[in-house]
Amino acid sequence: KLNAANPKDLQILREVSLSYNKLGYATQRNGDIQAARSHYQQAFDVAEKLAEADSTNTQYLHDLSISYGYLGNIALLTGNPQESSQLYLKQLDINTKLAADANDVPAQRDVLKSLEMLGHLSQRSGLREIAFGFHKRVNEIAQKLAVIDPTSAQAQRELAISFEQLADATLRKGQVQEALALFRSGLEIKRMLVKSDP
Repeated sequence: KLNAANPKDLQILREVSLSYNKLGYATQRNGDIQAARSHYQQAFDVAEKLAEADSTNTQYLHDLSISYGYLGNIALLTGNPQESSQLYLKQLDINTKLAADANDVPAQRDVLKSLEMLGHLSQRSGLREIAFGFHKRVNEIAQKLAVIDPTSAQAQRELAISFEQLADATLRKGQVQEALALFRSGLEIKRMLVKSDP
């Protein structure tokens, strides 16, 4: 049974999990989705055991979050949007816990990405209000990240994209004027980015 008393053994197991993920990525790129699913599942099984062995280890939790994301991607590719949504929600739960520090940019960005995926998935499933809620949260985080580092081109691009995604979700709700204002906000940011990097 795994436990935190054997850090060397746990580190080796973590490396095994990472290797399974690499195999999953390679086989997915090669078009073998079933093999990719098997490798991602093996990586998940190890990551889950590691997180259970040491629930305070943020690296193990982050690895588990990544595994949920990979399995969610595969579920979506194989036509299982409901399963995919459940996996992305579990990923979001972990990422939210890891992002307790509002100034931890990488952790906040992981939350943003999880919300973004759930927004897209909800949109595809016709869940307009739910999609709008996810994209609104994405935009809120993107605005905070842009404030934390106003000189970051990446943060500004993410903010522009979040405005456009929220605008699209708003338009699908029939709120045309609100959507137009959001689209203009995204466009203005993109114009500023072009001026700063001609």
